[in-house]
Amino acid sequence: MESLLTCRTPQPDAKAGVQFAIQRKANPDRLSVEGWLDNELRKVKATSLLRVPMTIGGKPAVRIQMGDTEEVVTRLNATDMLNIFYPEWQSKSDPTYAAILSTLKARKPIT
Repeated sequence: MESLLTCRTPQPDAKAGVQFAIQRKANPDRLSVEGWLDNELRKVKATSLLRVPMTIGGKPAVRIQMGDTEEVVTRLNATDMLNIFYPEWQSKSDPTYAAILSTLKARKPIT
């Protein structure tokens, strides 16, 4: 997996910043975002999570929350996936994160 970690603190830590991860060829079956996410969650035996469908750059995406981290997942192309991770508390208290998230367009949640 290729990733880029950007943080506002001098030393990155898992509880601060936002991470953009590109997973090359992670979706060889060319599944939809929802189908790919289903497979990934099944692999780690995750319980059902609240999903909020969104769009990023006009492409379908899904936002999920796991513990105190939120994640947005979308396809870059047929086989490459983009994951955006950020602390849920930070997105609610920091205007920078609010601005980033406001550019994502939410659709009706999938239950």
